[in-house]
Amino acid sequence: MSASQVLICYSDHNDPLVRIARECERDGSFHLVHVDEILPYAQPVEWPEVLRIALPEKFAQRFDTTLTINRLFNFANTETSSKLLEWGVNERWLHIKVSKYLLRGRQLAHDLGQRGVSRCLLPLNTQWFLLNREDASFPTPMFSFAMGYEAPQLEIMAHPMQKSVWSFFDWKEEQTITPLETRRHRFFVDSPTGIPVIAFYFGSDVEYVFPKQSTTVDRNMYERLAHAARKIFRSEAGELLTYMEDDGTVRFYGFSPFLYSSRISDRFMELGHGWLDRALH
Repeated sequence: MSASQVLICYSDHNDPLVRIARECERDGSFHLVHVDEILPYAQPVEWPEVLRIALPEKFAQRFDTTLTINRLFNFANTETSSKLLEWGVNERWLHIKVSKYLLRGRQLAHDLGQRGVSRCLLPLNTQWFLLNREDASFPTPMFSFAMGYEAPQLEIMAHPMQKSVWSFFDWKEEQTITPLETRRHRFFVDSPTGIPVIAFYFGSDVEYVFPKQSTTVDRNMYERLAHAARKIFRSEAGELLTYMEDDGTVRFYGFSPFLYSSRISDRFMELGHGWLDRALH
């Protein structure tokens, strides 16, 4: 196998990065492995092993690449999800068991985190804490997180709204909050004001998407923010939701590795292709 290859291990058939790889494919340089291709080699076993994955060596050798891109963020709408549910095995075990194959490459994008799931899938309050610790010059939202059934401190916010700590989207009205979250471990944030700006990056290349209205941005500032995100979230590709407020303040609201919002950009394919192409040389 040539050393100059990229492998993308993914779970979502509509993954924007997979689309880039398919449209830029040439000479077998890109390998795509869907999680359901791994399923025939997985089986439930007794504790403490729980799940066993044993790929044939010829299959496993596909992971011996220059760049391995982990896109196993969730298994919704896959055969794998249904089978794990049937076996009574938590999805996290598959993340953990497949990690030895993901780590066979020379470089891994979207690392595995401490328990197998990618480190870039962090709750919002943790994202803000890590960014403030890395670079305190980027403001983050005011929030209140109430443990258990205690009441959150809403008086510290001008316009409090309840959100799920896992929700990157829905900053005007939360759509994905679970019934349990509405009552317990409640999370409130100060509603954003101003113009939403989504910055997306592939490696060191940064571009922008304006969901509502465009504005002038400080490119240097967004490049610094993207650099911090690459380090904090161990992610070589992702998008950053910010709001530019009336006084010019740019406030960071969240990081997402999914790239769903960014794919509408005219430069999305160009930047993504450039990143993958550099990995081959």
